[in-house]
Amino acid sequence: MNRFGTAGDPSLRSVAESAIIDYFLALGFPFEVRQDRLRQATQAAQTCLNRLIDLGLPFRQKDHGQCFFDPIEAINFMKWTGIHEGDPFWSDHYIPTARRHVLMQDSDWATGGAPPGAQDLPVRRFSLKVTRRFNLASFEPGQPVRLRMPLPLEKGALSKLQLGIVSVPEIPGKISLIPGRLEARLEVPASQKVSLSYWAEFESRGSLGDGAISDIRPALTADEASLYTQPMEGFIHVSPRVIDLAQQLAGHHATKRDAVLTIWDFVMDHLFFGMIHYHEINMAAPMDWLLDHVWSDCQLGSALMASLCRALKIPARICGGHKLYQLVPDQHFWLEVWLEDTGWTSFDIASWDIAAGGRDAGWRNYFRGAMDYRVTTECFPRTFAGAMSLRLPAQWHMMTALSENGLRNIFGDSTTGKTIYEDEIMVHPLGLPRDEIPGNVSSLKQIPSHQGDGL
Repeated sequence: MNRFGTAGDPSLRSVAESAIIDYFLALGFPFEVRQDRLRQATQAAQTCLNRLIDLGLPFRQKDHGQCFFDPIEAINFMKWTGIHEGDPFWSDHYIPTARRHVLMQDSDWATGGAPPGAQDLPVRRFSLKVTRRFNLASFEPGQPVRLRMPLPLEKGALSKLQLGIVSVPEIPGKISLIPGRLEARLEVPASQKVSLSYWAEFESRGSLGDGAISDIRPALTADEASLYTQPMEGFIHVSPRVIDLAQQLAGHHATKRDAVLTIWDFVMDHLFFGMIHYHEINMAAPMDWLLDHVWSDCQLGSALMASLCRALKIPARICGGHKLYQLVPDQHFWLEVWLEDTGWTSFDIASWDIAAGGRDAGWRNYFRGAMDYRVTTECFPRTFAGAMSLRLPAQWHMMTALSENGLRNIFGDSTTGKTIYEDEIMVHPLGLPRDEIPGNVSSLKQIPSHQGDGL
C-alpha cells in the first residue's frame, strides 16, 4: 500500500510548514491550545513534523530555505507511520484527542474507555455560527457573481431549527435565506474578498435512526426507494465489480440489517482512512478505483458503503454537515441506510479513527447504526448547496486550523497553496450569548420542514 496515499506529485507540495503545524495543532493538541499552552503545543507539533520528515515525508524548499508540503501526504503519512511504524503522534495525540471530543459530549460519561452508545445522548440545544470567506481574486472588481453556502436542515435528530443571516452592510447585493442554502448575488468589491455568515439555533440528540425519534415513521415511497437505489450518483457507482463484492458479502444473511453490518465490517477492514487528491480518482469507475487504491476519506468511504448497499437494492444516501464538537466542528460526510425497523439509520466511518484504525473493539462500532450530535447541511441527491461562480480548481485540498472561537476549514489550490475559500465554524452546546454573535442578525425565521422529500 502506498504509504502517502497519493501519486506523489512534487508540484502539489505548496503549503508552508507553519500551516502544516496549525493542522497538527487542530488534530492533536486543541485542548492544550485552549488551555493557554500554545507554545508547548506548537513545539510538540513541530517535533512530530520533524520526526515524520526523518521517516521520509517529502517536501520541497523554496526561496530562503522555507519548506513546503502536500497536506494530504503529511496527514496520510502520519497515520501510516502511526500504525505501521509506531510513530507516537497517532497513538499519543491524534486518537486520544478524537476520543476526548466524543467523551466531552456528556458530563456523565467516564473519562476513560468507550462511552455508552451515541443514541443515549439527551436532547440538547446548540448555537452554531458559520462564516464563509471567499477569495475572489480570479474575478474582476464589479463583475457579478453568485456565492452560496449550505444551511442546516431540520431532519432526523435535529429539530426546532431557527436561522438568521448575519448582515454584511458593506457588500451591496441580494442575500437570500432559502431552505438548504444561503445565496448571495452581488458585484465583486474592490478588495476582491467577501464574507457570508449565518447563525442557527436548534435541538439535537443522539439517535439510532428516524424510528428512534418517533413511533410514527412513514415508509419510503416507491419513488424514494427508486431514487436511493439508483446505480450511479456522484461517487456512488454500482459497477459489476461492486455487484459481485456485494453479493459475496451479503452471502446468506437473513436480513438487510445483517447484510449492511457485513458491508460495514468490510469497509472498516479493507480501507485505510486519510485524505484523497480528488483529481486522481478514475471517475469512470470511482468505486473500482477506491477498492484498488485502499486509501479513502469520509465521503468516498460512505460512497462505497452506499454503492454496496444499492447493489443489494438497499436504499442508501450520503449526508454532509458538521460534527457538533465544540473545539473542532469540522466538515464531515456519513452514510444513511434505510432499514425497516429504524428508518434512515446512520453509519459513520469516523469510527475507524477513534478505534485506532478499526482495531479497538470498544470503539470500532460506535458509529455503526448510531449518530451523536450533528448538524446536517446536505443530503444527496436532493438537498445540497449547488454550484456557484467561484469554483475549486481541479487540484485542490482541504485543511483545518483552530481559530480564536472555533475551527477553520480551508479549501486551497494545491498548485499554488492559495486559499480559495474557508469556513469558520463556531458551536456552543448551551446557546451563544447574544453579545458573542458579531454583526447584525436578521430576524430569525422558522424554516419549514422538508415534507415529502425523503428527509
